[in-house]
Amino acid sequence: MNSDPSAAAEAMLNDAERMLQRRQEEAERLNQALSEVTVVGANKDGSVKVKIDSTGGLADIKFTPDALKMTPEELRAEIMRGVSTARRHLGGKVNEAVSTVYGPDSATTAMFADQYTSRFGKPEPRKTPGKDPRHD
Repeated sequence: MNSDPSAAAEAMLNDAERMLQRRQEEAERLNQALSEVTVVGANKDGSVKVKIDSTGGLADIKFTPDALKMTPEELRAEIMRGVSTARRHLGGKVNEAVSTVYGPDSATTAMFADQYTSRFGKPEPRKTPGKDPRHD
């Protein structure tokens, strides 16, 4: 058994250095993965499309000629609807990005999912075409 205190201290420092290096690499990979996350939301007729980034911020907006026929109030409402829809889908995309770095079952991935869900909400469930939910 090695009882040299300096060797034990050096081994601990080497372990800590490797751990810090691994954490830095993970943080860089996470930053890269999150920088690539975007989500597009649109109004029902597709005349207004918005793109948001991983922070939920507006990254782009596109209008078809039909959007220009709307009143300013209608256009504002359609833009906000698109942003809201995109943000509700953001958590899933961020979850995928975080999973590529930390794995789908990690505590870090779960923390990100919880944070995005609490901030932006969950996507609304898709409705089955032709089915009236009032008669279920």
